[in-house]
Amino acid sequence: MRLLHLPYSSSPPSYKDLMAGRLALAFSLVSGVQGHVMAGRMKAIAVTSRHRLASLPDVPTVDESGIADFDVTSWYGLMAPHETSLAVREAVYRAFASALREADVVDRLAGIGAQVVANSPDEFE
Repeated sequence: MRLLHLPYSSSPPSYKDLMAGRLALAFSLVSGVQGHVMAGRMKAIAVTSRHRLASLPDVPTVDESGIADFDVTSWYGLMAPHETSLAVREAVYRAFASALREADVVDRLAGIGAQVVANSPDEFE
């Protein structure tokens, strides 16, 4: 398959073009398109992660669709300036990790296709 990359300044204009039929397909974060998929305005073809998403369990992975060893995921990380003390970084990590363990936060993030990892600062580095 040949694809032409069309850069957009942000994702929402690409959603509009996809739903209007001006694009044949698009790659996007689940959090941006899940509502459209669930409302029937978009069709999810595959997820790019190694495993199916709990929020879209009927959508196969790219690997399941026939392209072996395909794994493209995005991640978010909490950053601080390099000179931030270890004590401050650890305190922020503990507070953030604690919040990420709360059931409502886990449920909300899972609902948009996110998986909580909460690496320690050393693991993340």
